[in-house]
Amino acid sequence: MTRQTRRAFGSTWWGKRWIEVLESFDWDNRLTRGRTYARKGNVLSIHIHPGLVKAKVIGREKIPYNVKIGLATFKEEAWDEILDHMADRAIYTAKLLAGEMPEEIGEVFKSVQLSLFPENLNDLYTSCSCPDMASPCRHIAAVYYVLAAELDKDPFLLFELRGITREKLVSGLRRRRTVSNVGSNVEDHTTNQEEPMDDHTTYDVDDIMNRYWDMLGEDDIPIIIEPPVINESILKRLGEPTFMKNKRDMIRQIESSYKRIMLRALNIGSDDS
Repeated sequence: MTRQTRRAFGSTWWGKRWIEVLESFDWDNRLTRGRTYARKGNVLSIHIHPGLVKAKVIGREKIPYNVKIGLATFKEEAWDEILDHMADRAIYTAKLLAGEMPEEIGEVFKSVQLSLFPENLNDLYTSCSCPDMASPCRHIAAVYYVLAAELDKDPFLLFELRGITREKLVSGLRRRRTVSNVGSNVEDHTTNQEEPMDDHTTYDVDDIMNRYWDMLGEDDIPIIIEPPVINESILKRLGEPTFMKNKRDMIRQIESSYKRIMLRALNIGSDDS
């Protein structure tokens, strides 16, 4: 007997957050049916646009229904403020380019009185061509879960739903970071001009050469041992290899090995004996 692969929805913190928001709306029964539809592959297609998700979902009658899920987009002025805040910390750009959503991202949107994730029922607009009058119907609920899986693979889709494309977001962050770095370099250069080096400084070369390998003062060198900020970034950007389709999750296996190697390296590096 062949064991069916149980499809995961919300394998990342932002995918989980998306599902947690939906579950907070007391849709338990509808979400359960929708999750079953999603796992059975009843969502035939899904397309994500700024402010709108379009999908086709097949029902019990084997008829594909048209599903739409809308999410309010933010104005360009709001995105300018958001990018300004995000550019203040390089980790936001680094993590996003590695295919990860920074966990502190909510604070950025909160600072401009907005939320990246929907906060209440009024933030979502849905429709389905099925005859079911319930909201959400099982077809809409199925798309919610498949959308969570899509967000797991690409966090930029959530930004796109809010009105900004991946290209515009990345270029905006890079431009702001470049301007910031150039400004810092100019300031440093000006400071150096005001405090020129002493051209008359002399050194005892023989003494320096004799003591070169003594490693005097090594205790003053700060050695910081810590895990990398971005874990398995290359693996997450490459995605699941095609030859592993419908088999065990190879990326998770490699991630586990990476973590064991990293912990071993940290233990060796921090061993004072």
